[in-house]
Amino acid sequence: MSQLLISEFRAKDDELQYDYIYKGQSFPRGFKFFNDIKIDKFADDEVFARLAHYLMISDATCVFGLDYYDEIKVDFYLDDEEIKFLEKSIFYGMAEFRYCNGIDIHKKTKIIQKKQSKVYDKLNLYKPIKNSALLLNGGGKDGLVAYEITKHLDISIDMFSLGDIEAHRAIPRLTKTNFIYAKKISNDYAKKNKTVFGHKPLSFYVAMVSTLVAYVTNKQYVISANEFSANFANIIKDGVAVNHQYTKSMEFETEMADLFNKKKVPVQYFSITRQLYELQVMKIFAHFEKYHDKFLSCNEGIKEGRWCMVCPKCAFIMGSLYLFNPKSAMKVWGDSKKVFTSVLTDELIELTNPNLKPFECIGTVEENRYLVDKLIKLGLVNLNKEQKNRFNQYMKSFSSDFDLTSLRGTSMAPSVYKDKLHKYLLKLLGDKL
Repeated sequence: MSQLLISEFRAKDDELQYDYIYKGQSFPRGFKFFNDIKIDKFADDEVFARLAHYLMISDATCVFGLDYYDEIKVDFYLDDEEIKFLEKSIFYGMAEFRYCNGIDIHKKTKIIQKKQSKVYDKLNLYKPIKNSALLLNGGGKDGLVAYEITKHLDISIDMFSLGDIEAHRAIPRLTKTNFIYAKKISNDYAKKNKTVFGHKPLSFYVAMVSTLVAYVTNKQYVISANEFSANFANIIKDGVAVNHQYTKSMEFETEMADLFNKKKVPVQYFSITRQLYELQVMKIFAHFEKYHDKFLSCNEGIKEGRWCMVCPKCAFIMGSLYLFNPKSAMKVWGDSKKVFTSVLTDELIELTNPNLKPFECIGTVEENRYLVDKLIKLGLVNLNKEQKNRFNQYMKSFSSDFDLTSLRGTSMAPSVYKDKLHKYLLKLLGDKL
């Protein structure tokens, strides 16, 4: 039985701190907030405490490299509804981690709490600023598209990032938007003692950290840019949906909103691009040429400020911009036939594999097939004989009637903005390619 213990948080000045304990070894975690954000006055605020507790649980997924825990035991109170939401978020958010490490795909992590814990005062420190939002900024095209849409809705925006690498700073500098950020506090214990490796649901704790920041800075909304494409599993393993983007999905967003509503968390978290496929986001992004030489949407190279040019995400993002705005893409990267080397073209072809979508934040197989088919037919990418054979095999059941002009599903956007949002998105999508 493996167990992770989490201490109660400590709010001091601009830092939120807590300790994780594994096999008797204690190591600190937490966040430091910048931009003169002081959180100590919120230490006894009931809503702040709830958000801090959700944050601490979500951050725990980052140390599953030490072990895949049977239990997370906490020094604070969580009710049954909170435990249900958090356990489900861990189960599906960590499904890819289990799948890739050969861990039982059905294994669940239980959250155990102490029977007694600190009682928080029901303070009223939150003072909402009307039509104000924190906009999540990862340095890529999603945040930029979300910025343009949010700006059109006349919502006051501050951008928020977890960390302040150059790719994060470049976007608010370019858009002349106030930039708020937080940095993680940790030591090297968890990093040095990893026994298992793999994807953890970063968007899970970004959602929790950003909501806490929105609360203490009196914002009404946290706006993300999670697409319709995030709703679909990469693969089904023994009846369990393995979705790289589960904590970006509509299911996660809806259940988080339901929990926040029941627990009287006054900040609303929602995705402004929820009704768009990933490929539609790229079609919209193609309109905004002023950003094309500034954005960076490669997870492998973002810390070094570069496109790695060998990963599935590079293949999808670069291929999409060449499709929707080839002149602009050529200015950024050069001739597509030279950019799509044999390695990157292989990644492009594998996007169309119906048996397994790459574990990346990219389009569905349906979108990917449409994209690659168009690139080849337009002569933007050349295939060698082996690649042609593989592509033809993958495309046997392909239908070319993918519609880029319609909106999908529903949105959690506040009702006051929905009509204007709907009309603007349809305008940006324009005609069929």
